[in-house]
Amino acid sequence: MGPIAALDKKTGKKIWDTGSAEAGFSSPRLMKDGTKEYVLGFNAEGLLVVDANGGKKVDEYEWETQYQVNSATPIPSGDKIFISSGYGRGCALLRLENGKLKKVYENKEMRNHCNSSVLYKGHLYGFDGQQGARGSLKCMDFETGEVKWASPPAKIGSLMVADGKIIAMLEGGDLLIAEADPGAFKEI
Repeated sequence: MGPIAALDKKTGKKIWDTGSAEAGFSSPRLMKDGTKEYVLGFNAEGLLVVDANGGKKVDEYEWETQYQVNSATPIPSGDKIFISSGYGRGCALLRLENGKLKKVYENKEMRNHCNSSVLYKGHLYGFDGQQGARGSLKCMDFETGEVKWASPPAKIGSLMVADGKIIAMLEGGDLLIAEADPGAFKEI
């Protein structure tokens, strides 16, 4: 994800853009906080928050990684935004207060390389590790960053949560299904 642009959905005409920025490879994400709407972009330099109704920059949070890769999509919830990157960088929870981003926590417990974590009932479920290497599926408290559990080391991949179950496609084609329960890792 480099610069962010808004297009007219009927004509394709550009309404606004944020100028130039080097891509970080994540997808933009809409965030609603009360009556305000923001677009979140996670580019090579870090998190960018812009007003969805005009493209004006609200704030940015520097987040450097090796190779300038920030490919996991930011996860907003209320006035908070979770970001995570691989290459040993880690994760952070930020709060947007009065137009300014403030760090709630930062740690190396969740290092999403290519695939984003999933927020489900106040907990993040995601892979901590690099594509092409072993890592673990983890459950982390969204508000505190405390790890609730980690699976045994395995190949990593992408995941979703459906009907209270984590459904993960691992590198190499193996399918993993586990309970989306912060109490313990329970593989099905």
